[in-house]
Amino acid sequence: IAKDAACTLLGRKNLSLMLFLGEFVKNTRQMRKKVVYSSGENQGGTTMEKYIRVTGKGQIAVKPDLIRLNLTLEDTREKYEDTLEQSAKQVELLKDCFEKLGFERDDLKTMHFHIDTMYEGYQDENRVWQNRFTGYKFTHSMKIEFAADNERLGQVLYGLAHAEVSPEFHINYTIKDTEAVKNQLLGKAVEDSKAKAVVLSTNSTAALPFSPARM
Repeated sequence: IAKDAACTLLGRKNLSLMLFLGEFVKNTRQMRKKVVYSSGENQGGTTMEKYIRVTGKGQIAVKPDLIRLNLTLEDTREKYEDTLEQSAKQVELLKDCFEKLGFERDDLKTMHFHIDTMYEGYQDENRVWQNRFTGYKFTHSMKIEFAADNERLGQVLYGLAHAEVSPEFHINYTIKDTEAVKNQLLGKAVEDSKAKAVVLSTNSTAALPFSPARM
């Protein structure tokens, strides 16, 4: 009787295992069907709506209307306090220069300022290379902007050449209202994408949406 009971219990376990495996296979097949349906057809076999996805490009030529002058002052002093003092002094001299050219002192804007410790390499009495402290170096980056005018630019460059300080500078031509230019460029890109969509849809069965969210 015990043997028969064990066989019956084992049979139930095997049956349960077979039922479990059957459900697993069934669920796996259903998952595969769902993947197939999501790729282009629904469960009824009806083709889902398709769309054309296009990318538009825009180009625009804009004449620069703003000159940005980037200036950098650098100097090294042995003491930290002297470095700060020298930095402030040179900035004031640079502001004096631009003030003489008709600018306001506040027109010169600071972009970045930092102080670094400086070292130099040398050989000691045993001919071993060592580093020794040489001072503090400040770097002060600034900018000043004015309307694009070559005559005005010439006056500024002449003033800098004769100033009491000699900053390193770079001249950049740019646009004052960059946001307006970006909007014009986006508008041209949308027009280009619509034109491409019309051409593609002529020989296609796909829908032709003009919604910006789908373009």
